[in-house]
Amino acid sequence: MNQRYSYKFLPEQFAEEQSITMAFFVDGVLAGAAEFDVIPDQPAVVQIHKTELNKTFRNQGHGVPLYKAIFECAGKIGATKIQSDEKLTADAARIWAKLSRALPVTQTLSGLYEYELHASPAKEQQAPRCYVCGRACVRGRFRCRRCIKAGV
Repeated sequence: MNQRYSYKFLPEQFAEEQSITMAFFVDGVLAGAAEFDVIPDQPAVVQIHKTELNKTFRNQGHGVPLYKAIFECAGKIGATKIQSDEKLTADAARIWAKLSRALPVTQTLSGLYEYELHASPAKEQQAPRCYVCGRACVRGRFRCRRCIKAGV
């Protein structure tokens, strides 16, 4: 990820549900957030539920890096596919269209956009990793037992 952009998991939201909230930063300043859900019957698939950029950061080219941060973040928890929400805003549809020019993004017959993360073959066979410390995690929780026990 470009040094100008960074993100941070917000685990207190994730601890209760299969939803992950991510803060997005531009030059160290909070620029927006994203929320995406792990699809219950397909644990390697996440669906972007909501993205938002603060008004001062809109229309400046930060949308695509926000989505790329989501892709990177989802890959760290073991996701292999990212899907758009069924209800896309005009801004989200524009970002997906931009992403499809640079990445192998496809659109399904139902209108969902999808992007498959391409992990190396060795990584595909590994267990999902804890998003807090990087250890092997508890299936379906995306945090290791140690972090769950510590309340992190």
